[in-house]
Amino acid sequence: MTQQIVRPTIPIDDLAFRELSRDYSFDSPNEVRNLLSASPRLAVTLRQLPEQVRRVFGRERPLHLRVSSDPETPSEKEFVVYIAVESETEDEWNEVEGRIRRLHSEWLMRLPRVDTCLINLEVE
Repeated sequence: MTQQIVRPTIPIDDLAFRELSRDYSFDSPNEVRNLLSASPRLAVTLRQLPEQVRRVFGRERPLHLRVSSDPETPSEKEFVVYIAVESETEDEWNEVEGRIRRLHSEWLMRLPRVDTCLINLEVE
């Protein structure tokens, strides 16, 4: 008779939060947890994003995850992912903008809208 090993289940938002904390920094971990709990599908997209950033930018970039809302509709929250880049000249910024457009067109726009509607990308 084989013995079945039972592992404790971890809520998706806790697991996703731990995985995301390896790739992202955040100011307000509780806000990140709350939005992931309300929209757990977003965790899958956010877990894929660091690899896509490496692909498009050619190397790892620091990522910062923040929960944001419009002051006129504070109950409607979304994730803003800040991608750190080292750009000082106008030509360098133009190249970064092209890479962001490429990231959108080659990856983000091809995902189901339900998986991306609350994720915005910014460079800093």
